[in-house]
Amino acid sequence: MSWGGPGSLLRRLGALALGVTLLSLALHVGVVAIGLHPLSAQLAQQVAARSQLTRSLLLTTAAPEREALAHSLRQKDFELLKLPGPTPRGTITLPGPIGPVLIEALGPGFEVSLFEPKPLSFEPVEIRIDTQVQGEHWRIRLFAQPPVNAMLGTAIGWMLLAALSVGASLLLGLRLIVQPMGEVVRRITEQGATLQPLQVPQSASSEVKRLVDSFNRLAERVLHAQHARQQLLAGVSHDLRTPLARLRLRIETQCSPEVADAAQAELGAVEHIVAQFL
Repeated sequence: MSWGGPGSLLRRLGALALGVTLLSLALHVGVVAIGLHPLSAQLAQQVAARSQLTRSLLLTTAAPEREALAHSLRQKDFELLKLPGPTPRGTITLPGPIGPVLIEALGPGFEVSLFEPKPLSFEPVEIRIDTQVQGEHWRIRLFAQPPVNAMLGTAIGWMLLAALSVGASLLLGLRLIVQPMGEVVRRITEQGATLQPLQVPQSASSEVKRLVDSFNRLAERVLHAQHARQQLLAGVSHDLRTPLARLRLRIETQCSPEVADAAQAELGAVEHIVAQFL
């Protein structure tokens, strides 16, 4: 089964399936974008609360014991380091809405020194927050998974699902719609000038069945008209040629040779006209 021209049913069905898929993806992206704001704000609040708690522990711990405190707080996604001095901040990226909410939630006494999430990456993002405690410079390193990266996997899954749905729609349309209709077209084409009723394909839809029924009624009317035409021509041939034959016989038997010759010419012209009509 070929794909047909630009206006074929299969191409239109594919365009419809693709349009529905793109619309669903657009709606999904909109829902994800709306849902990212509270999730991003929640992540920023968690990072800020953890940083503030760490600074409070440093303030309540004696200076000689802070190194041991930093070692005890070390986890897979958290690290507390003492810096020899202040470090330049450099250029950082604060993606919204996490960045502004994080800066606001940290408050005075903190400075974000690194927050550059990589686009299209599933790796956790490193967040560096510097603070001063009684003249000492400390750095808090956290590794967090921004919601946008977490949502990326869902978006890819939706895209794959959309691609599968488009393929399934095309195959379903080919099997249930295009193939039975193509079979009907093939049978009609094979008939040529002689129309005969068709059998409805078993897998045809209700629309295709109605189309076949309409064609069958048309074929029956054409066959009936052809039969009536044959009967009419047979009757006309008999009704016209019989009187002509009697007239020819009478001319030959009852007319003089001169009149018969002239009448035969005229009679031949009439018979020629009747033959052309038939």
